[in-house]
Amino acid sequence: MQRPSTVTGLSSMRTRAQLPELTALRFVAAAAVVVGHGALDLPFVPQLLWLATQGNAGVSFFFVLSGFILTYTYAAWFKAGVSRAQYIRFLQARVYPMYIVSLLLIAVVVLRSYQVRASAPPSPFYLALTWLTYASIIQVHIPSETLSFQWNAPAWSVATEAVFYLLFPFIIARLAPTVLLWRNPGRTVLGLFGIALVGFGIGSALTWGLATWRGDNLWSYIGLIPYKMPWFRLPEFVIGCVLGTFYLYRSAVADHTLVKVLASRRNRTGILAAAVAATRPRKRGNSSF
Repeated sequence: MQRPSTVTGLSSMRTRAQLPELTALRFVAAAAVVVGHGALDLPFVPQLLWLATQGNAGVSFFFVLSGFILTYTYAAWFKAGVSRAQYIRFLQARVYPMYIVSLLLIAVVVLRSYQVRASAPPSPFYLALTWLTYASIIQVHIPSETLSFQWNAPAWSVATEAVFYLLFPFIIARLAPTVLLWRNPGRTVLGLFGIALVGFGIGSALTWGLATWRGDNLWSYIGLIPYKMPWFRLPEFVIGCVLGTFYLYRSAVADHTLVKVLASRRNRTGILAAAVAATRPRKRGNSSF
C-alpha cells in the first residue's frame, strides 16, 4: 500500500465508524470539569458539594478516553505504512495551531492585566521565557506553581496529551501483539505497573531536583506532583490504549470472556468509568484543572 504523503491523504484514511455513546460522555465529563472549577463559588447544598468538587475526575476520563480513541482511530495507520513522523505531523497540524492562537489571545489579556494592577510585572525576559516555554508545550515538565499559572493554565492538559501523542506509536507497537491473543495477561499487567512506576520515578526526580535546586520545601509541590505532570498521568492513557486494543481485536478472540465483555456496547462506558476511578490522581493543594 502506498504511503499517504500529505495531511489530506492521512485524513482520508479515517474511515472507522463513530462511537456515539463515547461522544455523549465527553459532554458529561466536560460538564463535570466546569462544575468542579466553580464548585466552591456555587450555591451547592453541603450534601452535594463533595460530589461537585470531584469534577476533576472528568480530566482523568479524558486521558483514558484519549488512549481508547487514539488506538481505535490510528492504530491501523502504522500497519498501512504510515510512518511515525507522518502521524506526528498530522496531529500537530490538527492541534498546535489552535493551541498557539489561544496562547496569543491569553497573552494579550495577561499583559493588559499587568497594566491595570498595582503590583509590578515580572521582567520582560521572564515573560518571554515563560511564554516560549508554553509555546514549546514543555511547561508541564517543570513542577513550578508560578509557571503553571503564568499564562494559559488549563493548557497543561494539552501539553500532557502532546507527550501521549509522541509515545502512542511505541505503546501500541508493544500492546497489539500482547493483547491480540491475551497470551500472557500477567506479563501485560506487570508491564502496565512498570510504566506507572517509571512515570512516578521520572516525575518525582524532576520535582525533587527542582525543589533541591531552589531550596524549597518538597511538600510545597505535592499538589503539582500527581496532578499535572504527564508521567503521573501516563497509566490513565495506557489503560485507554489497552481497552482500545481489546475492542479492535475482539473478533479475533471472540471466545475470550474478557473481550466479550469489552465488546458489549453497554459495558464499554462502565469499563472506562472504572478505569478512571482506579487510576486518577487525587488533587491536593492549589492545583487548577
